Amino acid sequence: VMLSSIARVPLHQSVAITGSLDVLGNTQPIGGVTDKIVGFFRVCERKGGLSGKQGVIIPWQNQKDLMLPKDVVLAIRSKKFHVWPVKTPEEALLVLTGEEPKEIERKAKEQLKRYFRIAQKFSGNKGIFAQESSKEE
Repeated sequence: VMLSSIARVPLHQSVAITGSLDVLGNTQPIGGVTDKIVGFFRVCERKGGLSGKQGVIIPWQNQKDLMLPKDVVLAIRSKKFHVWPVKTPEEALLVLTGEEPKEIERKAKEQLKRYFRIAQKFSGNKGIFAQESSKEE
């Protein structure tokens, strides 16, 4: 969410995400994955129907745990609903934004440089901003 905000790249609001990462950024399996998918599926059905854009991002390790009801399986097969198993945060970011993670990173860095220049002007090139200006990329 922070990266999306800084880079000014919106997140698709039709995509839910569940899971966890370890300290190294690796996805970890979670509990209750079927209930979470079915819950979001039911909300989508009740809030205007399936558009083909809705779905849930899950840790790849949970694929084997899925026991989805027939209506959810049929919606997935007909591409009206999706389940995206991911191995990395970058894979999730691609699904959530539709943009390549490297491009989002580039946009975020550019925006952070703009913020830095504004901070320099505001501080009158004093303190930390004067010291750091020589280190700026």
